[in-house]
Amino acid sequence: MTPNTNHMKANRIFRILKWTAGIIISLVVLVAVATLLANSNYVQQQLLKKATSYLSERLGTSVKADSVSVNLFVPSMSLYGLDIEDQQKRPMLRMGEASARITIASIWEKSITIEHIEADRLEAMIIKDSLDSAPNYQFLVDSLSKKKDVNKEKESNGKTKLNIDMREVTLNNARFSFQQGDKKNEISLVMLDVNAKGEGYDVKLDSLRLKTNNHMPRKNTNRPNRGWFDAGHLDITASLECSIHTAKKDTLSLTLDNATISDRITGIDIKDMRLTATSDMKTMWLKDIALKQGSTSLNISSAAITLPNKKTGKKLAYKTGVITGNVILRDIARPFAPVLKGFQLPLRLKVQMSGNEDMMRFTNVRVSTTDNHLTIAANGYINNLRVKHGYKVSFDVNNMKIKQGTAERVINQFPVKRLMMSQLQKLGDITYNGHFDAVWRNETFMGHLATACGPFDFHFSIDDNNKWLKGGISTTAFRLGTAFEIADLGDVACHADFNVDISKERTALARKDKGGKLPIGSVSATVDDSSYKKLHVRNVDATIDCDGSIAEGDITQRGKHRDIYCHFTYNPNLSKSKLKLSKPGISFHKKDKSNDEQTTDSVGQKKKKGLLRGLFKKKSKE
Repeated sequence: MTPNTNHMKANRIFRILKWTAGIIISLVVLVAVATLLANSNYVQQQLLKKATSYLSERLGTSVKADSVSVNLFVPSMSLYGLDIEDQQKRPMLRMGEASARITIASIWEKSITIEHIEADRLEAMIIKDSLDSAPNYQFLVDSLSKKKDVNKEKESNGKTKLNIDMREVTLNNARFSFQQGDKKNEISLVMLDVNAKGEGYDVKLDSLRLKTNNHMPRKNTNRPNRGWFDAGHLDITASLECSIHTAKKDTLSLTLDNATISDRITGIDIKDMRLTATSDMKTMWLKDIALKQGSTSLNISSAAITLPNKKTGKKLAYKTGVITGNVILRDIARPFAPVLKGFQLPLRLKVQMSGNEDMMRFTNVRVSTTDNHLTIAANGYINNLRVKHGYKVSFDVNNMKIKQGTAERVINQFPVKRLMMSQLQKLGDITYNGHFDAVWRNETFMGHLATACGPFDFHFSIDDNNKWLKGGISTTAFRLGTAFEIADLGDVACHADFNVDISKERTALARKDKGGKLPIGSVSATVDDSSYKKLHVRNVDATIDCDGSIAEGDITQRGKHRDIYCHFTYNPNLSKSKLKLSKPGISFHKKDKSNDEQTTDSVGQKKKKGLLRGLFKKKSKE
């Protein structure tokens, strides 16, 4: 190779290097000029006007922004005073300020990483004019859906989709309003901070506030015995810290490290709540659930929740493992049961739950005091949760044991009149098994009680709609003398049915018209066997009717060969002779030869009147 050839090759390489250097310098200059122009306030505002004008035209509504600031050297961007209206010219989205810090080194690979995005003073208004109408933001969804279809078409042509990765999101002083007809709900928060961590995120939420208002009176208005909880009138404040380990299209895994939820009006005060959850978006599995409401703490070992899906027709369903806890019923008094406001007796709870949108089932229910002087074993369910008048609570009490003195402790937790407490003490240890139902203001109780004074069975129902108490009681051998401290009164075998008016308004009106302080109702009773000293009384029937002022009835003592009967009247308003006996009578049984049945034949002859008066006088004394 000659020197000329070498020189020619060297010149060519030099020219190539010179051209390459020129191109690189030109690119650098163009980039520098573009950067300087983009960082000038004039260019940025002009670009902002073009962008908002384009969006307004595309969306068919007003899109405004006060100003924008772009710094390509960091790079970062800030947007101020964003305001978007819905298609009815109502404010839909407002934002005081939004800023983002972006990594653009990977933009050549169709990937952008947003290191940090922060929004301040965000306000969103979601409106549905009726239940079936589309929300006011639907036009945005439709617009984005069209854009998404275009992106899919480009992807099918082999072009790579732009991937955006956000590492940290902060939301300050945000408020969201949801309005449907007259109902209006609001959600506001002081701060939401989401930080990417591996495949998941760390989430911190501070002072989330949920307010609901259905523009109707509270459910407990003029109803002092009803709790304050009303989903139509809530003012809940919540804060939480959560770790989302995995968040994908069909997989979610998280740990709720701490949460507090309170509503001072309703009385909700969850001081601590923790759990671990995983989901495949069809079923959610929970474990290690713990929450504390006031002084009450509950722990749930596990739970599985089938998530509802309209497309597949699946409905909400759930089932828990063992739930254990230490309970103070006073903690749920204000939201759910004001009658429990003085119930401070510590209880231990153990139960399992399952159910769906329409029912809840409770199995292996165990309730006891800390000293085990009260123990309850039961099973039950609640049906028709979404049917107001069909709502039904039903429980079978398999076994309840109360040690002597504990029943008084339980009664003392309630603001009620304490009647016959000494007689209750005489009953000693009490064992009960039975059943109760509650269906739309109607409660029914029944069961068997075993006491130190003997057993008895009972059933009664409370009709809160018509205000009546109906029921019955029976016993084969109850030591009434021991219970009432009457030494010469022996065992009693009896049964009775009663029907009592519990309407305060009707009772007050009847007493005002007629005077008196007696209850209104009726009683029908039979004493099968009883004794007092050496006197035995058997087969005594009594019926009593009372109108609130005067009680009257009939008493019949049935014998083998004759019946003795009389009518009585009791009027507590009289100063003397409050109890009057009248219409005494005696009837004898005779055998009917035709069918061998017992019939009665009234004695009316004058010669038998003396015998009648003597027998009646003797039995009256007894």
